[in-house]
Amino acid sequence: MSGVEDTQTTSDKLKPTPGKITLAGVMMVLGFLMVLTYHELASPFSLKALLFLALVAVLGAVVMMAGLSGLSVLYTLPLLILTLKSPLAVGIFLFAIIGTTTSRAKFSNQIKPRLGSALKEVFGLPYLLLVILLVVLLFPRMNLTIPRTLEEMVVDLGSPLVESALGCPLEMTGDACLTYMATEEIRQYCGGDQTCIDRTLATELVARTTILKTQMESLLPDFDMQRSLKSQVVDWMDSFVNQMISGIQPIIRGVMAAGLFFGLHFLGNWVLLPVAAVVARLLLLIFGVTGLVEKTTVQTDQTVFKV
Repeated sequence: MSGVEDTQTTSDKLKPTPGKITLAGVMMVLGFLMVLTYHELASPFSLKALLFLALVAVLGAVVMMAGLSGLSVLYTLPLLILTLKSPLAVGIFLFAIIGTTTSRAKFSNQIKPRLGSALKEVFGLPYLLLVILLVVLLFPRMNLTIPRTLEEMVVDLGSPLVESALGCPLEMTGDACLTYMATEEIRQYCGGDQTCIDRTLATELVARTTILKTQMESLLPDFDMQRSLKSQVVDWMDSFVNQMISGIQPIIRGVMAAGLFFGLHFLGNWVLLPVAAVVARLLLLIFGVTGLVEKTTVQTDQTVFKV
């Protein structure tokens, strides 16, 4: 297979065109959004991290497009402006400039461009450098925190046991719970005698709720009369879990860093690369329809030796 020599001069490559400006502008926008969202990767439960991964896939497709169209690497230099916002911009710049050159080199050896093989170049060394920088930047931020929604689910699952321990339904407020328990104690004391119940409620309800409040505070140190028992139990669980893991956070941070590195490496090959391939084909279609890119078939002479 014979390569096709690029006959464009340096001035031709640098000359601004709508297609070049669009590619450079899209890379700049994607880079800016990545700088704003990359910190979400520090939390293993953050759904917003999916947005960052989607941006990486789209940027990979755009970078491959830049290589396919022979975009000068000088058009990637504006990405360095983003270093004023975050050092991650250096990784984004390397991803763009190395991805553009390596995918272009891959295309130059193909008679018919194959997007998949060129994208593998983008998600090879350029993506690896970006992942390494991501892990380094996120390492200080990595702390295992349990989402409150997950804690609420645990409390809901264990609600029969929790309600049995507290003596009240979790939907009740602290004040309603104490009144409910005091009333039940008085009913049992009076044996169903309504006159006794009414008299005892009038004279001893406040005293009994005060005693019960002290008992409740031994179970929930931050017991609040106005808030629901469920929210207070979730707060207690959150505090208990954080105290448990605080002493081993350095170990957890190391495990999370390793998990992030290998997780991103896996996603790059098996998720982001296929997504980028789909996006690249859509971009080629859009750029072709709008006239931002022109497709030309070049015939070349080939030297053949025979004996």
